[in-house]
Amino acid sequence: MIARAYQDHAPHHICTYLYLLAGEYNSLYAKEKFIGGDNEALLLGLTEAVNIILKNGLNLLGINTPEEM
Repeated sequence: MIARAYQDHAPHHICTYLYLLAGEYNSLYAKEKFIGGDNEALLLGLTEAVNIILKNGLNLLGINTPEEM
């Protein structure tokens, strides 16, 4: 996806990917119990992975991210 965005000079591919990822994560977050649930370790690991992907993707677009919200 990043290579495609680079080759096509089309950063919107990165934007679309990040938007869809954030939407899927939000849907999961609305359905699952992250803290204290049966899959806590798995879901917290997924949260960290999504955080890294979003932060790196936004960085590629030149967008700074806050350390915490």
